[in-house]
Amino acid sequence: MGPCATFTALLALGLLLNYLVHFSRVQVLTADDASVEMSQRHRNEDMPEPIRGILWMRGNTCPELLVAMEAGAYDNASRTILLTFGAAYSWTYNSDILGWLEYAGVTMNLAFLSPGKLRIKFDEDTSRLATVQVTIGGISLADAIGLWAMNRTDDVGDFWERLMLAEADWQFVYDIKKVLDANGTKLPSWSQMVDSATSGAVVHGKMCDQVFRRTATVKTYAQLLHGEFSMLQVLLSCLFGALWLTLAMCCVRRIDAKAPSPEFEPLAGHPEA
Repeated sequence: MGPCATFTALLALGLLLNYLVHFSRVQVLTADDASVEMSQRHRNEDMPEPIRGILWMRGNTCPELLVAMEAGAYDNASRTILLTFGAAYSWTYNSDILGWLEYAGVTMNLAFLSPGKLRIKFDEDTSRLATVQVTIGGISLADAIGLWAMNRTDDVGDFWERLMLAEADWQFVYDIKKVLDANGTKLPSWSQMVDSATSGAVVHGKMCDQVFRRTATVKTYAQLLHGEFSMLQVLLSCLFGALWLTLAMCCVRRIDAKAPSPEFEPLAGHPEA
C-alpha cells in the first residue's frame, strides 16, 4: 500500500471512529420522558414565544415524533433559526428499524463537522409563517427536495401546519401540536401524544412516501434521542484516538522501512592518493 492509499485509509478510519463516538450518544427514552428531558435542556428566551416549547409532529409519517426548536441558534435580526441535524436533545426518532436508520443518517452529520442544518425563517411581524429549508454548508437544497413552511393556526403557537410548496402554492402535509410550553408545562396535547405512542395508533400521510415508500406509520413509545457528551464518549475518544495514532505510527514506519537507501557515488575528478 502506497503513501497515498495509506493516508486515505487512515482518514477513513478516523472518520469512522469519530462517527462511532457520536453514535454512542444515543439514549432510549419513553415518549413522555423524552419530551420532559428536551424541555429541561432547552430554554431559549431569545426565540419568539410561539415557537418555543416541545412540538409533536402529529401527522408526520417519518419515523420521528418530537422536535425542540429551542435547540437551534436564533438570529433576531433575520428572524432565523438554524437547527443542526443531530443536535443534542433536539429531535426524537422511532426505536424501530426505520428510526435507527434515520438516527444513523443524522449522526453522520455530526461526524462530518455538522454541515447540515434546518433553516427556519419567520415573517417580519407576526411569527405566524416560516419557510423551512434544509441546508448543507449554508447552501439551500430547496431546489432539490422542495421548499417547506410552518404556518401557525392559533394565537399562541400551540397548533401549526406543516406545508410544502407545490405548483406555486402551499399544500398541507401534516399538523403539529405543542405538548410542552416554554416553561415546561404540559399542555392538553401532551396526553394525546403519549396515548398515541402507547396505543400504536397508525399515522396516515404523505410526508415520507418518497423516502421510506410508505404512507402510514406507527410511532413507537420508546424514542431515540441524541444526548450530550458523557464519560463514555470521553473514554471512547481516548481509546479510538490511541488506536488511530498507533496504526498511523505503524504505517509510517512501514513506509520508511520500504524506502530505498540512498546510493553514494564517488566524486568525479577526485585526486588519487
